Amino acid sequence: MLITEPDGKLLITDLEYSTYGCRGFDISNFMSQYGCEPNEYAKFALPDDNILKQFIQLYIDECEKLFPGYSNKQINSIEKILHETKLCKLVSLLFWTAFFIYHKENVIKAIPIDMKANFVSKNVDIINLDNIITILKTFTEIC
Repeated sequence: MLITEPDGKLLITDLEYSTYGCRGFDISNFMSQYGCEPNEYAKFALPDDNILKQFIQLYIDECEKLFPGYSNKQINSIEKILHETKLCKLVSLLFWTAFFIYHKENVIKAIPIDMKANFVSKNVDIINLDNIITILKTFTEIC
C-alpha cells in the first residue's frame, strides 16, 4: 500500500506478477485473469485482441509519462507489445504443461490428474511432442 502525496490517496498494488523480465509475461499473466472469478483456474486464454490493445494503449500512455518519447519507438508499438504478450503466454503455457507432465508421477502423486480433462483442447487428442510442435506452428502463424 502506498499513500500518495499531496492528495493522500491510497494506492493498493498487487505485485504478484511483476518481474524484471519481459513485459509480455507481465501483461499476459495479468490479462489471463481478465473476466475470471476469483480462484477460477480453468480459463487460460487471453481476452480478445481489442481488449488487449486497449490495455496496452493504457500501458504505453503511462510509460510515456515516465519516459518521454517511449511511444515513438517501433519496439513500443501496440502491435509489437501485443505480439510479445501472445508469445509469452504461449511460453508460459508450454512451461507449465511440461512441468506438470514431468512432475505428475514424482511430486504430485496424491493429486489425481486426468490428462484428457486437464490438458487436451478440442483439436488435440493427447499432449505429445508432435502436438506441441503443431501448437507452436499455429501460434506463430497467428502472430
